[in-house]
Amino acid sequence: MEIGKNRIGFIGAGKVGRALGIFFRQKGVPVSGYFSRSASSAREAVTMSGGDFFETPGGLVEASETVFLTVPDDQIQAVWEQIRKEVPETDLNGKVFCHTSGCFSSECFSHIRQTGAYGLSIHPLLAVSDPERSAGEIQEALFTIEGSREALPAMRVFLEGLGLRVVEIAPEDKAKYHAAAVLASNCVLALLDAAEGQLCGIGFSVEQAREALGPLMTKNLEAGLRVGAKDALTGPVERGDLETVQTHLSVLPPDAAQIYRALSRQLVKLAKEKHPERGGMRGFEGLEGSEGFGETERFGGTEGFGWAEGSGASRGLEGINGLEASRSAAGHDHV
Repeated sequence: MEIGKNRIGFIGAGKVGRALGIFFRQKGVPVSGYFSRSASSAREAVTMSGGDFFETPGGLVEASETVFLTVPDDQIQAVWEQIRKEVPETDLNGKVFCHTSGCFSSECFSHIRQTGAYGLSIHPLLAVSDPERSAGEIQEALFTIEGSREALPAMRVFLEGLGLRVVEIAPEDKAKYHAAAVLASNCVLALLDAAEGQLCGIGFSVEQAREALGPLMTKNLEAGLRVGAKDALTGPVERGDLETVQTHLSVLPPDAAQIYRALSRQLVKLAKEKHPERGGMRGFEGLEGSEGFGETERFGGTEGFGWAEGSGASRGLEGINGLEASRSAAGHDHV
């Protein structure tokens, strides 16, 4: 099996489909074209990536050897079932179908073996907000792949031949993998928004807030990637400064305070690893409780931190009890 010398088509003409199409075209990979429920989107994608506009998914499948389903996660199975109904199994035989969900596996292609086709999930670890710009960033992205053992080696050869980094993961690990990606990408924007809100609330303009936070966030991230989160950690939790953290919690609005509490639990774990001489930061166990931090005895006293009696530190972090989980579908324009 060889992928890339024959035509690749796209069902779905959103940001991810367009970015991949542009990237493939730039690399000399033949693109058969696009089908989308929005004909105007498909036509626009064709002008950017080349190929033809198709009025039905079946028409695109028949004109392609490899088909990417770049549709929202909750539509993958429905689109696949539509393809199975429209296209005779004899025409599906030997074709490779890929979806680009980060969360779901190739099992979305139910009963695909019966058709003689092959199913893969291929996820570029990249935040795609603008197709043309993102097409230029794809070269730097890691691609994770899993699926049919017959097609997986050929897809890996194809992607690596384009100069891409590729990692195979197990189907059952995809949700954990994608959750990690969302924490590192989308959730960072939630933190930026929360921090901007606090600064704008005390008189900063949005531009001033971003100018102030930009170097702080980027330099901190660069340090974390260079030496690891533990060694890059600074701030009140790392210092064991509970009074400062408690003061922060007293002035933050409920939503921001809830984020602060949840992330502080993770910071405590890092601080324990960074400072084992503090006896494991005894006393911070209250983070795990439903009532959060309470009295001094819940912290095991103040030894090991150099806190003075009456400093108020022992009162800190009331209510750090974790962030309530909420389930929401990850947007398909990645990560």
